[in-house]
Amino acid sequence: MSSILVALMQYEPATIEWLYKTLNMPRPSRSYSLPGIAALEDLDLTVSRTWAIRTQHVTVFASWILCATIPTHRLTRTLVLSTIIAISAMYVWVVPSFFLTVGTSYTDLTCVCDAVSVPDGAGGQTIAAGPPFDWSTIAGVAAMFQSAGLSQMAGAWIHYLAFDLFVGWTIARDAAAVGISKFFVAPCLLFTFALGPTGALMYLGLKGVLGRSGVRGQLI
Repeated sequence: MSSILVALMQYEPATIEWLYKTLNMPRPSRSYSLPGIAALEDLDLTVSRTWAIRTQHVTVFASWILCATIPTHRLTRTLVLSTIIAISAMYVWVVPSFFLTVGTSYTDLTCVCDAVSVPDGAGGQTIAAGPPFDWSTIAGVAAMFQSAGLSQMAGAWIHYLAFDLFVGWTIARDAAAVGISKFFVAPCLLFTFALGPTGALMYLGLKGVLGRSGVRGQLI
């Protein structure tokens, strides 16, 4: 965790300084090199600084507003689909760095995938080979994110943006098809935006109570 904060310092120093104080974490005395930082800089995909990410945030927010207000309008369909396609393309561009660890240089960072390491001659280590991350346990998933670089974190965030928006749009269209008021659907969309499955579950319960029987919507 500390190494990730150090790597982020160059992008959001004020925010990371606040995190150090809030979490009461000791500041390391040296810099760290995390996987994916060089690739992320080459792609100009720094999470909080790039035009692409900020633009996607704006279009995602606008898409959610349209889903809540005019879910069946042509404008909503156009904006939502174009946003999802753009985000998905960005995800495909970024996500390979999550898995391409062979030959990646680390400094003072323990590799959680038990890969064989050899000195790189520059004070760090080069990961020669190793098994994939353990997706079958919570500990394995946590370790995976603890070792993630900026590109991997950006990929995870983009993943949430795309899927949550798609689910929210589907909910909004389904509600319109089965005759549920936008007033009742709005909280479900808010929770879908913030907490994903929680909002989807809320809507399924709402549909069971208020949905018109015998009318087929976008969902079950």
